[in-house]
Amino acid sequence: MVALDANPEWEAEAQAWNVVTSDNAELHAWPIDLAEARVAPTSGFVASNLAGGLTITADLQIPAPEELHLPLGSVTLDEDLASAVYRQLTIGESSDAHRRRLSDAIGWLSKAWRNTPSLDWPDRIVFLKTGFEALTARSKTHEAAAELRRMFEEIVGRGGVGDDGLLWSGTEDETRAFIDDSGKQWPCTDLEHWFRSFGAARNAVIHGDVSSNTFNYDEADSAYNGPMFHTAERLLRESVKVVLTDRGEEFMYASAVVRKVARHLADRR
Repeated sequence: MVALDANPEWEAEAQAWNVVTSDNAELHAWPIDLAEARVAPTSGFVASNLAGGLTITADLQIPAPEELHLPLGSVTLDEDLASAVYRQLTIGESSDAHRRRLSDAIGWLSKAWRNTPSLDWPDRIVFLKTGFEALTARSKTHEAAAELRRMFEEIVGRGGVGDDGLLWSGTEDETRAFIDDSGKQWPCTDLEHWFRSFGAARNAVIHGDVSSNTFNYDEADSAYNGPMFHTAERLLRESVKVVLTDRGEEFMYASAVVRKVARHLADRR
């Protein structure tokens, strides 16, 4: 997640030359024969592959996975975020259930960002929706939407730091109407309306009813407009950071610069 959080935010004309995927953060551990100075790289899971007999010398080169995209520019990781995730998943005071939900949400985000062409957009939409279900502990879309709204309103609202840089805004209110398949209307905030639409897109995938505009969101004056994959993965990352803040990692939802300033001011009080 930390590597993905370093990516530039999605724009219609954005180029992929400086984007990393979860493949860039994958850890490879291979058996090494110290006596014979040999290494045996492995790959695959259901049907694993082993390349044995490679001798460890100064000239040894192990090719990178074919789908690994190496960005042309530098990538700066948020040390604060990495430390917070590590603490909460390993040595934090969170309950096992909280830790598992956080871990599962990050895991689904990682799966959605795999660079393999064997996963298309519908697959990734399902992964991200599952990530939100894990994080909120809600499988029903309207309940997960309400929980996300509560999280942002309560946790960011009490944090004492503005919501600049987040998709969610503290000015959101129930000015949008989501119309379900039966024609019933539901008053929604911008976040809730997008998430209900996202849930409908996920259901369309499951039921084989995908159209050309299923994965694009376009509502008047909405910060959530654009391809659903990019909005969903950003919102899931931001939601994870809101949860981290709720678990004692101060101001984690804010940018690194704003976070440092806020902590400095808090220390001087």
